[in-house]
Amino acid sequence: MAKADAEPTSEPLHFAVVGGGVAGCAAASWAASHGARVTLFNAGLPLGGTCIHAGAFPTRLLMTAATDHFHAQHPRFSGLHTAAADADWEQLQKVRMRSSEDFSHLYQRLFAERPNIEVVDRAATFVDGDSLRAGERLFYPDRILLTPGSHSQWPDIDGIDDVTAHSLQTLNELGRQPKSVLLLETSDVAIAYAQFLARIGTDVTILTERSRLLGEAHCLDIDSELTRILGDEGVDLVTDIAVTHAEQLHGQVRLLGTQAGHPAHWDAECFVVVDHRRPRIEGLKPHLGNVELSDEGFIVIDESMQTTNERVFAAGDAIGRGRHAYAAAYDAILAAR
Repeated sequence: MAKADAEPTSEPLHFAVVGGGVAGCAAASWAASHGARVTLFNAGLPLGGTCIHAGAFPTRLLMTAATDHFHAQHPRFSGLHTAAADADWEQLQKVRMRSSEDFSHLYQRLFAERPNIEVVDRAATFVDGDSLRAGERLFYPDRILLTPGSHSQWPDIDGIDDVTAHSLQTLNELGRQPKSVLLLETSDVAIAYAQFLARIGTDVTILTERSRLLGEAHCLDIDSELTRILGDEGVDLVTDIAVTHAEQLHGQVRLLGTQAGHPAHWDAECFVVVDHRRPRIEGLKPHLGNVELSDEGFIVIDESMQTTNERVFAAGDAIGRGRHAYAAAYDAILAAR
């Protein structure tokens, strides 16, 4: 019987990951740990993506700070008499930014220690079904995983392009704390932001076309309890709304429409569009890679996370699910496997 070769007889599989959010980083790390040569393409936000820089991670940090501030103003035991000075918005945002940067640098250090991971700080574009271009470089990976994430897209409201509208990410980038905020629609992160803002003294209104805070897909008891808590803390929830027009008026944004079928309008210094997200694939040119999109613009996959190109897989926001970082990371690792 011939003796088996002690050394590998073939090159490691070249695995390209397009998108350096939590999902892409998880897949890249897993694949490298299992013998692949990994190229990770990242453009836009630093490594960690939306979750680390604008989503769940900074939300929890800011909520922790706001909770300390809230309890200083509202002690939980009778007999205590405490107070809190105004929150320092600029300092809070510096702490948020520094913490997010530390997390991103952790990814950078971990990948720098892995000789089989190359991070390319450029956007990747399909050349054809087998290759990608990033800047002047061409890549011919054996497999490709698309985790490009998503970004806010303004809803179809007359006049919205003529007003100052924010995403949750750009809300954090304001130079000072807004006195009042309108949040159009909800998500778990947006609800946390609403409570954070209310606890540090901003007037917050949530507008939703649904009949209740979380909608029919969630337990009514949880929905009712969250609504009660937010209301007790000063968050105004307005349901059954339809916004048809937006305008800038005396330094504020005014939204006009209907509430339960009756004409209504809402004013605030700051207007934030929530959860109206679309895949970040404009520059990817998926059609050149034989990657099909759904009518809603999401990447079409089968039960194994494979796209219509058998060499290409996808996970995270861009497939229309996995909008929580842990779910996106789980799907990405399944795809990598």
